[in-house]
Amino acid sequence: MSNISAQEVQKYLLQHDYLKPEELAKRTGTTADQILALEEAQCIPAASYVVEGEMTVTSSFGTYHLAVTPERYYHPSIEAWVSRALSLVQTRELGDVAKIVRAEFDRYFEEALNGNPPPWPGGSDYAWKYMIDGTWGICLKNINMEHLLTKEYARATIREIVSTDAADELLSDEREQLIAAILAYRQVTMPFAPHEFDESSTQREINSAIEKYDIKREELAS
Repeated sequence: MSNISAQEVQKYLLQHDYLKPEELAKRTGTTADQILALEEAQCIPAASYVVEGEMTVTSSFGTYHLAVTPERYYHPSIEAWVSRALSLVQTRELGDVAKIVRAEFDRYFEEALNGNPPPWPGGSDYAWKYMIDGTWGICLKNINMEHLLTKEYARATIREIVSTDAADELLSDEREQLIAAILAYRQVTMPFAPHEFDESSTQREINSAIEKYDIKREELAS
């Protein structure tokens, strides 16, 4: 991680279309202040990244350490969340909008489970915690229930197979399940930021399983 530059992270944010508050506001017909108000009221997921720190500027006058105004970056699919919240806030207080958004999230969660147990303990509370603090915006291509559950069911399957395999060898059906889970994970996730990659589920779980079981590139070409 020490060799990752700030420019590389900025390039990543640009490549994956993360939005500053002003950009998100322009897309949704509101203001940056309203975006922040919606976030603080938990009507939308939080910014996934906040960039801050200082800039060192050197010239013939000397070296100056200047504070950088913090900049927030939102996942591009937050646009849909903002539009929904704005449609509600026209006739309601922010606190009431937040309750509606959370209730809708819980309903979508139960509908998506379709009677199956969630891939983690804690039900929708667990999913909501990482939704509202911006975590899902770090890894998912789209911040919606389908992508969220697809990713987490895939991770659960991979962890189960790896944890119960003491001999580092898989039965053919276990290998098929593992490959299917890896493909499902890849279908709904985007690359992690360069400074976070080594700690990511992609590296620690997915790539680790690929290496452990010597899964070939052609096996993952589906």
